[in-house]
Amino acid sequence: MTPLQKIGKSAWSASSANMAMAQPSAWILGYVYNVRGSGNEATARGKAIEIGYDYFIENEFATEDEAVAKAIEFFNKDTALVSQEDKRKKERDAIEGFVKQCIEALKPYGKPTSKQNKLTLKMDDVIDPWIGFDDYTYKPMADDPRPICLDLKTTHRLPSEISDTHKRQMALYQMMRPDHKILICYVTPKKHAIFEMKMDDAIVICDQLKKAAQAGEKLIGLYDDPKELATLFAPDFGSSFYWNDPIIRAEAKRIWGY
Repeated sequence: MTPLQKIGKSAWSASSANMAMAQPSAWILGYVYNVRGSGNEATARGKAIEIGYDYFIENEFATEDEAVAKAIEFFNKDTALVSQEDKRKKERDAIEGFVKQCIEALKPYGKPTSKQNKLTLKMDDVIDPWIGFDDYTYKPMADDPRPICLDLKTTHRLPSEISDTHKRQMALYQMMRPDHKILICYVTPKKHAIFEMKMDDAIVICDQLKKAAQAGEKLIGLYDDPKELATLFAPDFGSSFYWNDPIIRAEAKRIWGY
């Protein structure tokens, strides 16, 4: 039995490694105790923008307004029961700008050749494999013969570079698809920016991911019952967004007792 099989999992991902690095106790809650939150408006927004873009790109005569309507329809359904109304309204009001900026940003790449491809990687000296799912792939452009693998991120503030957590995700994808050009597209309601992950950077960044996985594997091996790992930590619930979800906070209080 591998370390991740011991806790009922089969592979590492960029998101699990990011959580383990930033908040080990939150990682234990999510991946050992299998506690999942109720979702939030930002996550629903990201899914909604993809729904709108997919509709626009897959229907030859679709208009941008129709794409916006599809995105809002999804967002309304996905947030109907779990969202605070003021936050929900803020995100819903911004969807039109997000969708139109997304369409504008990705227009030069044409129609995707595929989406949501399952990607895998086996790292040396890490027992369990890695898994990921890209957002979109496109045909090569200009003089670059590499197909394009692109990840879409929605945010209200446009970054000037790739965030550290996203760097790890994109670096992992670059190692999973070494023959592809790896891009990340940030979209706000008013702007967009696209950045590339270079192979030289990906090699260095993936060493961080390897160390995170190795640490996780050693941690899991400390106890016969992995749930005892919670006794090693006393989390500060106000220190990270990982604790914002009310379901997660309630389960954390039950497990840690405060």
